[in-house]
Amino acid sequence: MAKVLIIIAQEGFQDQEFDIPRQILKQEGYEINIASIEKGKCRGSMGMEVDAEYSADDLLDSVDNYSAIIIAGGPGAKKLRDTYSILELIRRFNEKEKIVSAICFSPAVLAEAGVLKGKQATVWSSEINNELIEFIKSKGAEYIDQEVVVDGNIVTGNGPAAAPDFADEIIKLLKNK
Repeated sequence: MAKVLIIIAQEGFQDQEFDIPRQILKQEGYEINIASIEKGKCRGSMGMEVDAEYSADDLLDSVDNYSAIIIAGGPGAKKLRDTYSILELIRRFNEKEKIVSAICFSPAVLAEAGVLKGKQATVWSSEINNELIEFIKSKGAEYIDQEVVVDGNIVTGNGPAAAPDFADEIIKLLKNK
C-alpha cells in the first residue's frame, strides 16, 4: 500500500486537520509517516502531542518512497512557510507529480513553495481576515471559495470542517495513481 507523509508544525498544528486525514487514510490501509521541521515532540494548538518520526531535512532524498504529502494547518504553519527544507520537500513532491495537499493555513505554504502558480486552490479565511487568500493569489493561485479544491495533483482544504472531504479527495487521487 502507498505511503503518505504528513508534515506538522513543531508547535501549533491544528489537531483535527492532522488527525482526521491520518485516521481516514490509516483506515484505508495507507502507511503514514509524520515529519516536522525537526524530529521529536510536536504540540497541536488544541493540546494534542505527536512525535515527528523525521525532520524535513531527513526526507529530502526520500520523495520516491511516498505517493502523497499532506501539510496540516494551524497557527504553526507560518513557521513551515519560512523553512527551506519544507518548501524544498513540497517542490520535489510536485516535480515528481506526487499528490501535494494542504489544509487551512497551509495552502500558503504550498504557495510559498511555488506549486500553486496557475492552479485553483482554497485556503482559510474569515469575514474579517482574507490575508491568506491575498497571499496565495499573489503567488499565482486562483482562489476558489470551496471547502476542498482539487487541481491536478494538488488538493487544498479550507479548515477543520473540510478535513474528512479533504482526506477523501486525497484517497481518490491515490487510488487513480
